[in-house]
Amino acid sequence: DLDSRNGTALNGEPLDRPRRLRDGDTLIVGGCRLEVSTGASTPVGATVASTEPGVALSEEERATAAALVAPYRSEGAFAGRPATRAEIAAELHVSERTAQRRLDALAAKLDVPGEAGRERPRLVAARVIELGLDRPR
Repeated sequence: DLDSRNGTALNGEPLDRPRRLRDGDTLIVGGCRLEVSTGASTPVGATVASTEPGVALSEEERATAAALVAPYRSEGAFAGRPATRAEIAAELHVSERTAQRRLDALAAKLDVPGEAGRERPRLVAARVIELGLDRPR
């Protein structure tokens, strides 16, 4: 769907090239939100090797990650953006300043540079979804 009029978004980012889907990815196609589930089946005798380094999050960081990507995960919702700092603060019952500190720490842990500016929340959200960090362990 790279040349459609409405476009397709993967984890909040417009698709501009073919991409391999991963478990937990969220696709927005027109007015529909699709969540990818690979079923995590492994052929008999095969070993599973992770291509991504593990990222360990505290419960506080996991809650922040979940609040950030909640608009993408809401049932029946069409969301083209991550949650705002105010929405995260309200969800976690903290001040906006505390929410910002937690987002900054999450971005640092996920290697999303501060120079990303206004795109930073979207980039952090994309990494959270890509790695499934908003899911309960």
